[in-house]
Amino acid sequence: MFGFKKIINASGTMTALGGSLMPPEVVEAMDEAAKEWVRLPDLLDAVGNRIAELAGVESCLISSGCAACMTMSTAACLTGKDRLKIARLPNTEGMKNELIWQKGHYPTYSDQFTAAGARLVLVGGDSVVLDTPDFLVGSRIPALRTLGVSAKTVEEAVTDKTFAFAYSLGWMLPQHGLLPLDEFCDLAHKHNIPVIVDAASELPYLTNGRFDLGRFNRMGADIVCYSGGKAMRGPNDTGIAIGKREIVEAAKMQMNPSSGIGRGFKVSKEQMVGLLIAIERCFKLDWNQIMKEEGERAKYIVDALKNVPHVKTEIVFPDETGLPVARVWVRLDEKALGITATSLIEKMREGDPSIFLRGGYTGLGIVIVDVQVLRPGEEEVVSQKLKSVLAG
Repeated sequence: MFGFKKIINASGTMTALGGSLMPPEVVEAMDEAAKEWVRLPDLLDAVGNRIAELAGVESCLISSGCAACMTMSTAACLTGKDRLKIARLPNTEGMKNELIWQKGHYPTYSDQFTAAGARLVLVGGDSVVLDTPDFLVGSRIPALRTLGVSAKTVEEAVTDKTFAFAYSLGWMLPQHGLLPLDEFCDLAHKHNIPVIVDAASELPYLTNGRFDLGRFNRMGADIVCYSGGKAMRGPNDTGIAIGKREIVEAAKMQMNPSSGIGRGFKVSKEQMVGLLIAIERCFKLDWNQIMKEEGERAKYIVDALKNVPHVKTEIVFPDETGLPVARVWVRLDEKALGITATSLIEKMREGDPSIFLRGGYTGLGIVIVDVQVLRPGEEEVVSQKLKSVLAG
């Protein structure tokens, strides 16, 4: 309609590219939902109850993306069901309003907490880059380490103003030097403080080869927020917060059709139904077969680049956070090639189709090919374009 170039997404489930492509059954369910009337609060409860049942948790909030779920979870932990406090947000003066967060997670997505009125209390020091010239899969992946975080430093940050702990998970965040989630939760619960987890794209996690939506809750998190439009392949502008019933119920009091800080985070009946179908689909899929197919696409790319001079490749599985997705890391000898990782990414976007690669380590001369959402045959196009650009 608008004449945009075709895009091949080799960067993964990125919000800026639409999150993911919805399967036909999700689109069909949304189309059917568009033809009928329903009381949105009733549908919200019904869909939330079904997702909570699948996840093995008490309750589920549905909102307009993971960030909205984080803001609403924060708001719920700030106010509980106190309507006077709800009416005041985001003004939290005089309330318990301090949220403890490890500094290595800052400032990525900090606004989702502060929008509700939280005051961030950062623990630990700055982050440093870890790298080795000969990178291999596993602990020698270039990564960030946060300095100075311990159970002692976290506990020392707790005051009578602390209302919640927050924990963020993501490939672009430090993976080393942080207090692990289970220990973080134990410490919070020692002080009767809830833990909010941002796990936007951290699915699918698998237990015995099966989709596991409640994994982080079993590790101790009180509320865990996911994007509905990334790995689960639902509508891009949906998200879920799963966990403790009292947190979900307090959040619902502040969302449409009620008045509150979350009134603008409403989700349509079509999106709710599409999200549910997408999540139910995730529980039915053969994830071992999916991982096998993704591994084969990654291997094709590695084989295609094996004779390209001044280039080293490696299949990294799982990713830095443990996410079971195969990615091809391409390390460049930038001086010998006469091209930087950043310029390679730019050149791959030129032409038609426009190919988007994953960044994150360009400062180390690395680009990443994420095969998770490549369509059949696109690995061949990506490989050919990479060889062409690298050949100069």
